Amino acid sequence: MKSNDRSDKNRIAVYAGLTVACLAVLTLILFGIVRLMRSAKSDADDQRTRELMESNEDHPIATIGHETIEELEAGRTKDPETTPEILPTETPEPEMPVVTEKMAGIISAWNNEDIVGWLHIQNSQSDQNMNGISYAVTQTDKPGTGGEIGEYYLKRGLDGEYSDRGSLFLDYRANSGVGVRENGYWGGNAPSDILLIYGHNMGDESMFGTLKRYLNTEFAWNHRFIEYDSLYEHRIYQVISVFRSNVMTSAEVMDYSDPKDPNFKYYQFTNYLTEGEFDYWYANVMSHSEVNLQKYESIEAHYGDEFLVLSTCHGPINGTGLLCVVAVRVER
Repeated sequence: MKSNDRSDKNRIAVYAGLTVACLAVLTLILFGIVRLMRSAKSDADDQRTRELMESNEDHPIATIGHETIEELEAGRTKDPETTPEILPTETPEPEMPVVTEKMAGIISAWNNEDIVGWLHIQNSQSDQNMNGISYAVTQTDKPGTGGEIGEYYLKRGLDGEYSDRGSLFLDYRANSGVGVRENGYWGGNAPSDILLIYGHNMGDESMFGTLKRYLNTEFAWNHRFIEYDSLYEHRIYQVISVFRSNVMTSAEVMDYSDPKDPNFKYYQFTNYLTEGEFDYWYANVMSHSEVNLQKYESIEAHYGDEFLVLSTCHGPINGTGLLCVVAVRVER
């Protein structure tokens, strides 16, 4: 029995030794595999490093973002072409005022730098016989044949030659405006509060010969929109009042406290007005109205608005009667 026990112990010892030997071999194999994997990774890293160095051969120090330590400390990049400068966003300024192609063509055609605009009143479908108003508007402070300042075109055509019809002309004290309202007249200046335009009341209804038709309410309503081109923009005005007046003497003094002043001289109001002057002017324009289109449509008019006034003689030849059509600028 003792002999058998020793034999069993010997066999267990052999088996244990074999097991230990097998574990040792497996350990060596695993260790070898790990070393091979690390070696392969190291080779791959070396290859990647070589490739990076080759791709940056012009930059011996290859760092993140192609920046050197010195450049990082200086807060700048080495290659400004690869890193564009970020500029602050600025709102672009409007363009400087430019004369429209239409007005440039008209000035060129007449070779006349005194032309400052174009006035147009469209014929209505219900009045095919009306001669439409569509003329250039001039302005100058040169005297007319009678010596009056600014009346040079009272008896002259656009070519400067004598003409009974004359030309439409803007009061020499007014400013037609430089630029466009959409941009707040940036780079120029706003027009006068009142643009006062004169023209002859011709028997053949040329020039301002059709303005007398505005004394008819229906006609005035059908022709309530007036177009005016300054040198820089197209404008639309809507008629609010039509009235008759007279040329008055210097002895007939206006009373600025009277909203129905019998001595109201509308032709003295042009250019830029104070608020007090505007209140007096506007109150008298409406109180003197023979045709008041504000009764038929609510048209807001306030201090600071832009107005267009068309003025012509009315009544006997060489008389002192005047006819006035007043319109306020609107958006259409």
